[in-house]
Amino acid sequence: RYGGEVLEWRPDGVLLEAFFNRPDLPFHGLVMGQGDRFVEGYYTHRWYNIFEMHARQDDHLKGWYCNVTRPASSPIPATLPPPRFPVACLEIHSAVKIG
Repeated sequence: RYGGEVLEWRPDGVLLEAFFNRPDLPFHGLVMGQGDRFVEGYYTHRWYNIFEMHARQDDHLKGWYCNVTRPASSPIPATLPPPRFPVACLEIHSAVKIG
């Protein structure tokens, strides 16, 4: 698990920013590096989530990653202003566990 911040609440999900906090990890042809920036989209009505991965050195786009998973749910209604709290407050179910 790692923390992150809400970038945008949407009626159908949430967009988060998080930084990879584990040692560099080779993963399907690329290296997820400690400190890499992830922009993560979680959806309440779709059976997947998407990660956009950016390099820690210069923020260039390294690639995209998609999990096939159950839709996300959140205890915070989308009508509230965007809160700032750790990602752990969201209930996110992932079919893939790293580490």
